[in-house]
Amino acid sequence: MIWLASFPRSGNTFFRIMLHEVYGLSSSEYHLEARYPRDPDYRNYPIVKTHLLPYQLEPVDPDIPAVYLIRDGRDALVSIARHRSDIIAPGSDYATNLREAIIAENRTFFGGWSENVNQWRRRATIMIRFEDLISEPIASIESLRRFMELPPPRTTEMPTIDQLRRRKLPFAPPYHETLSPEELAQWQRKFFRRGKVGSWKDEMPESLQDLFWKLHGHTMIALGYGEESRQASKHIQSSHRHRVSRHDCEIDKTIDVINSRVRDREPAVSRKKILIEGSEIMMAARDGCQRYVLELLRALAPIAKARSNEWNINVHVGRGKIYDLLDIAGYLMPEPRCDEDEGQARKLGMEFRILSAKLRFDSFLYNWSRTNLPEFLFNLIMAKRQVLGAIWHCVTYLGRKQSQSDTNSFDLVHLTIPQFYTALPGCITRLVTTIHDLSHLSHPQFHVRNNIDAAEKGMRFSITQNAGYIAVSEATRKDVFKHFPEVDLSLTFAVHEATNPHVFYPVTDNKERLRVRRKYRITENTPYILSLCTLEPRKNLDSVIRAYAQLIEVCPETDVILVISGQRGWKFDDIISEAADLRDRLIFTGFIDDGDLASIYSDALVFTYVSHFEGFGLPPLEAMSCGTPVIFGDNSSMPEVVGCGGLPADSNSVESITNQFRRIIEQPALREKLAERALHESKRFSWEKTALETLNVYTKMIETVDSNAFQIEV
Repeated sequence: MIWLASFPRSGNTFFRIMLHEVYGLSSSEYHLEARYPRDPDYRNYPIVKTHLLPYQLEPVDPDIPAVYLIRDGRDALVSIARHRSDIIAPGSDYATNLREAIIAENRTFFGGWSENVNQWRRRATIMIRFEDLISEPIASIESLRRFMELPPPRTTEMPTIDQLRRRKLPFAPPYHETLSPEELAQWQRKFFRRGKVGSWKDEMPESLQDLFWKLHGHTMIALGYGEESRQASKHIQSSHRHRVSRHDCEIDKTIDVINSRVRDREPAVSRKKILIEGSEIMMAARDGCQRYVLELLRALAPIAKARSNEWNINVHVGRGKIYDLLDIAGYLMPEPRCDEDEGQARKLGMEFRILSAKLRFDSFLYNWSRTNLPEFLFNLIMAKRQVLGAIWHCVTYLGRKQSQSDTNSFDLVHLTIPQFYTALPGCITRLVTTIHDLSHLSHPQFHVRNNIDAAEKGMRFSITQNAGYIAVSEATRKDVFKHFPEVDLSLTFAVHEATNPHVFYPVTDNKERLRVRRKYRITENTPYILSLCTLEPRKNLDSVIRAYAQLIEVCPETDVILVISGQRGWKFDDIISEAADLRDRLIFTGFIDDGDLASIYSDALVFTYVSHFEGFGLPPLEAMSCGTPVIFGDNSSMPEVVGCGGLPADSNSVESITNQFRRIIEQPALREKLAERALHESKRFSWEKTALETLNVYTKMIETVDSNAFQIEV
């Protein structure tokens, strides 16, 4: 028995018809549908079709070969939405069906397109593209000879799509017996609608294209689909047509954008050894810098898996501890769904927590040398739940998968945060430093003295090293030249940050929104303006609170409340004092768990982020990724990030902020238009793109900077 799996409307029926008509092979189905019974003898057929996820099958035996048919997700979802409107639920609204299929709330639609594809990519023996199946059906089916016997094909019996529209299916559903000849003919025409590539272009509205790309863009890029990965798509079709092994299926196609050579045909390349300073991922405080390091490592991990990959990426996590990225990649990812493999998932989750605890415990002593006592104690208290586990792990686990820094040499070091320069003593090689902002120079009043000193020393260290620079925005890149004219212009690059589409996406489930409101004690059924950031002076929360108070004074009839979320920063008490007279209409939620961020953003009327200065501004992009417009400070990088997805305000003018609040509240049509634009603008950013551009910077530095190899000395 062989599984023939796919997301619905990806060529499964055509594949079965070809097997039947051209090869004389019958097939069955394995489904969970109540409309018609499952064949009790399905296991006796050579081919069994399914749209279910691998763990839902019976038997679940992983040794059973599996063929997975894959189609551009846009075409597949357009087709399934039309199929529902025409056949499954006649007369239902096509646009509504399409939106529901894209979102796949509660894992409907066979888990959702990305979930279905990604689970089967790990399980499939081979994958066949819809494009190849339609253009070369015989060649596609012949690829099955690797693991099953096929009779000689009767090529003269091969039907066309047009013929299939007029021919009764050899395995028609039982209810076909009740249809008249005219009804059956109409059903056939609707079932075999177009059978072509790219039908989404004239059937998927632009707003839903944005929603689709936000939720499924990562998978699309990995498979080589879309404008962003045209080269990868061309490469996979030429080098992997009909021959994708189970091992290769596990490799994101992002790799092929970096490595255009064909696998198995060229000798192994000499890998460049890269060290990324990643101690920030163990810090207790969650901030934009930590998200940058974590998401960059996650995006680089699939590239590091390629056999033809030219990068050997390592991660430094404090006190001289260095890990190969491939060894810790699984621990950097969110915990897997337990319903795939409950035992394995729980084991992986436990190992992730144990390793994280150990790495953070290692960083405590390291932190002592670079922070003052209050900050050290704060980090220790924030991580108190992991301390005992870390001690136990240090005693019993003894540093598995760890290599000491004095045994490794590197072609390039990436200092992801300038302040962490002390983690790399003796560094005398090619260096790339990421600049998140230079507000310690432009706005020193918003920083504590030790942070200003550490940031300045980190920049001076990088300049001494003749480093290359990654600025997280074009505005930050310009600031580098403004404050440090000695920096080499040709070795300074703007590489944008991004958001994780699995964390930030539009939430339409009202039950989920209600759950999050209740969790954070936000008044039910009341619209709210949301502010989410570290509660500190630079974020200009005092002006936001004053603008809201002015809004109430000017528009006393409004029922809109103000919700301020985020962890406490320095001078938090000053912010609280501004809100003393608004306690009934202002809610401080405190820290928001990652799993609740999408809901709290999506449910907001508008997101306000009128900061005085930002190097990039992740929270506005997070809100936009959830389909929520932004009122942003008209300065630094924020216009560059938000684009036309919100309304600018003068961060020094309370009246300017109030006026934009009023426009959002009093003009619902404007708010909806901005929400659509926000989601569209957010498509410009992805961590995959960030990773690729970062590797381009590494290449540029290695090729243009003449420097000796080095050893880290700890």
